[in-house]
Order: sequence, then C-alpha cells, then structure tokens
Amino acid sequence: FYVAMYDREFDTISLPYQVDSKDKFAKFPAGRTITGYVIKTGRPLLVTKPEIEELAALGHIEIIGTPSQVWLGVPLVVDDAVTGVLAVQSYTDSQRYTNRELDLLIFVADQIATSIARRKAEDSLQLEKAYLDQLFEGSPEGIVMINNHGIILKVNSEFSRLFGYQQLDIIG
Repeated sequence: FYVAMYDREFDTISLPYQVDSKDKFAKFPAGRTITGYVIKTGRPLLVTKPEIEELAALGHIEIIGTPSQVWLGVPLVVDDAVTGVLAVQSYTDSQRYTNRELDLLIFVADQIATSIARRKAEDSLQLEKAYLDQLFEGSPEGIVMINNHGIILKVNSEFSRLFGYQQLDIIG
C-alpha cells in the first residue's frame, strides 16, 4: 500500500506513506512507471502481472521495482487535476484485489482528495489572511475595522499612534 503524491513541475512522485515488504522508494521520476501511467491517464487501473507485462511490452510503462502479481491504483483528483495515486499491490496473490476493492479504493481516494482540497483551501486562506494582516498593519494610514453595529473590532498601529489610544483601550 502506498500514497503517491505527484509534483507536476518536476514530473516526480514522492511516497509520504508506504507499507511495502519488498521495495522502499521515497521519491522517483514519474516517467513511465505504472503510478505515472495512472496519473497521466487520470483513470483507475486494476491489472495482473500478465497485463502489467503487456503494458510494458506496448511501451506504456516500464516495470520498476519488484513485479506484483496484481496492482490496483486510483488517482487522487483535486480541482480537476491528478495530484497523486492511492495504490495497493500483492506480490503473491493475483486474485487479492478485484473490482470490489477497486470500488472501495475509488471511494477512499475521493475522500482523501476532498481532505487534500480542504487543506489546500485552508492553507490558501491562511496565506491570504497573513498578507491582508500585513497590509492592514503596515499601512501608513490609520485604519479602523468595525462591525455592522459600529463596534470597533480592530485598529492598526498607525491609528493608535495618531490618536493615542492603545488597541486594548478602543477595541469593543
């Protein structure tokens, strides 16, 4: 099992979470790996060893690492872009994963992608808030923020300097 995150700028894959008895990869080029294939096609893939070998023979992928008997990967899609892959594989049992597990993994990947999108939105909001706070505090003009009832919520340092009020004295 592994979670693969895709870096589009460098066309690389990193594995922030991986449980594997054979291979240990931290980061590698997406290239023509089977994980890269799922990223590029944007479609789930459930394949057995003969199908993996056929994809390799057709030049769609290169077999990297220990060959699996069955491999199942589902793209993580955030904002209509594939940002990674959730994958499971078995080195010993070609019947280990079926369409039932495929459906389950699609559901789980969708939940993970939703969490990633929420986190990205929260991070973006925090960055924007920090930027606006810098503009507010760094302004050469005195600024007062009030609510709809006329209650003072916030003042910047320049307001305090101009009018001689400490922020704690005027807020509220």
